[in-house]
Amino acid sequence: MVIHGMGQDYSVIYRRQTEQDFEILICEGTDRPFTLLRFYKAEDIHWLLGHSLSEQEISGNFEDYKGSFLWQDSLIMVFTRRDGMVLAQWLDRENPTLKERLEAGRHLLERLLLLNMPEYLLGSILNEECILVTEQQKVVLRYEAEVLIGKDREPEQLLQSLFYQIFFRLFQEEAREQSCKEISDFLEQMRKEPYQDIFHIYQCYDWLLDSMAGKADSIRRPPGWKERLNRLGEGLKDVGERMLIPVLLVAGMAVLIYGICHPEKEEAEEFLFEQIGTLEIQER
Repeated sequence: MVIHGMGQDYSVIYRRQTEQDFEILICEGTDRPFTLLRFYKAEDIHWLLGHSLSEQEISGNFEDYKGSFLWQDSLIMVFTRRDGMVLAQWLDRENPTLKERLEAGRHLLERLLLLNMPEYLLGSILNEECILVTEQQKVVLRYEAEVLIGKDREPEQLLQSLFYQIFFRLFQEEAREQSCKEISDFLEQMRKEPYQDIFHIYQCYDWLLDSMAGKADSIRRPPGWKERLNRLGEGLKDVGERMLIPVLLVAGMAVLIYGICHPEKEEAEEFLFEQIGTLEIQER
């Protein structure tokens, strides 16, 4: 399947229809892959064309967005497709340090500030599957939106919740163990304060980074479940060895005392005398 756009054709290599009036297309372009969001519903098309796709709404810095066009009674939005490991996998598989996770949070906010995308797209990519970490540990975004929050009645509340979920995921170990007051205070602020804009969140996060300067390496990371199991096994082994020593000592003392109190009776060795001197002893 080939989609003919404005000055460029897109060869579809993967197609995922999430519902009847929306689908996600992964395409090959002339020099890079693209993600195409295709909308069929007239209501969505009119809303997007009238609000979020106007020049006033799309920032010139939004380099991931390559434009939109109408094709076969549908609206198609084109985004550059980025490569990387999704945030959830990066956290679970790579086991990054606190310093690396702090840097990932900073890269994410800087990226969002630079792109300055419409809020409906911002809310669509604030999840663990659309935030990617590259091999160079830089954060990039993947646009596979299934829900447009621009039509939500209270998008600010949703954005506040989404930002909190992302940063709680980044620092969930410290949050659950209460091992870093600065991180706990930041997450509590994120949870309680109403959402204003990305710049305000960046300011709060910049304060966190300043307060964590020189501390990230010294904060002891809470052990994972594998490490805890290993420690448990080693602890049980050590306890067993320490308990075995007094048991062996008691058993040894018991054997010794028993031997003293119950000496074995040696059987007398039997000697048969046939004569004493010159006197011969005869059996009867």
